[in-house]
Amino acid sequence: VKAMKINQFKQYRFLSLCFLLLFLSLSGLLSGCATAPQHSKNQSAAYARVQVALGYLQQHQYEAAKQSLDRALQHDADYYLPYLVLAHYYQLIGNNSQAESHYQLALQKDPNQGDIYNNYAAFLCQQGNFAEAFKNFDLALKSPDYYRLAQTYENTALCAHQASDLPRQNEALVKLSYIDSQQADRLKLLFK
Repeated sequence: VKAMKINQFKQYRFLSLCFLLLFLSLSGLLSGCATAPQHSKNQSAAYARVQVALGYLQQHQYEAAKQSLDRALQHDADYYLPYLVLAHYYQLIGNNSQAESHYQLALQKDPNQGDIYNNYAAFLCQQGNFAEAFKNFDLALKSPDYYRLAQTYENTALCAHQASDLPRQNEALVKLSYIDSQQADRLKLLFK
C-alpha cells in the first residue's frame, strides 16, 4: 500500500508540476521566464494562443487545446513555448514519442530555458530514463536566470527515489531544505 501511495503521488506530482510550471510561467506570476523583454507582434499572438491552450488543457478539452497550439505555431514557429506546451499535451494524451519530440524542439528553439529542462527531466523520469532525467535536472539548475530551484530539487529527489538512488535523493533533499525546509520535510516523511 505504501509503495502504491508513493507511485501515485509521484505520478500526480510530476504531471501537476509540469502543468503548474507552465501555467505560472504563462500567467505572468513568475517574471522573466516565459517572456522576453519585448515580444514581437507574432510572439505575443503565439503567447496568447498558448495561454488559451493551457486553459483548455486544464478543462481536459484536448482537441481545442491542440487547435490553439497549432495556431500559436502559425504565429511564431520559432518560439519555444508552443513546443513546450505541445510536449505536455502529448504527455497528457499518452503519446510519449510526440512528447519527446516536442521537448527536443523546445530545447532547440531556446536552450537557455530552465523550465524546459526541468519538465523534460520529469518526463524522462516517468519513462524510467533516469540517467538522462538527472542530466536534464542539472541543466535546469545551471540555466541562466532560472530560479525555481526548489521545484527542481524536489523533482530530483522524487526521481532519485523512483530510481532507488538514495545518495542522489539525500543530496537533493539537503539542497531543497536550504530553500524550502517544509517541503523537504514533507518529502522525507513520504519517503519513509
